[in-house]
Amino acid sequence: MVLEQYLTVSLSDFKQAGLFKPGKREKALFEWKRGEDYASITAVTDDTGAEGFPPLVFLSYYSDGEPVEQGLTLYWHNLYNGGGFYYFGCPVSGLACEKLYYSPEHRLFVGRVATGAPYLKNLRAAEIAAIKAAPYRWRILNREPRAVEF
Repeated sequence: MVLEQYLTVSLSDFKQAGLFKPGKREKALFEWKRGEDYASITAVTDDTGAEGFPPLVFLSYYSDGEPVEQGLTLYWHNLYNGGGFYYFGCPVSGLACEKLYYSPEHRLFVGRVATGAPYLKNLRAAEIAAIKAAPYRWRILNREPRAVEF
């Protein structure tokens, strides 16, 4: 499997959905489709913690028919000229990640390095053609995920 075939979640998806509001807990449903395959994730962000506690993200989804709850801590990186940004800590490698990929081996969303997958462009032409012959990319059904009631 190449990296482009993985289902992903990124901080930009969460920002676009309006999930990071200081002092609030927000929830949204993300849905994807690839050919006949369908995937959905319920994401909850919690930015209500006391000072010094980073915001949290909770992902709820099914893996092989089993419910999975994955908690992720967001870390803040200060920029030298002011401001900064959040990033995920990969639960397997511990590396900083803006995007996480669903790894069937780990049954978790992990960073790119932890997947061990190559990029599509790094394969031979015949392998690329075989992958592109079938639907290989996940397509988000709704770019502005609807709010889900608690």
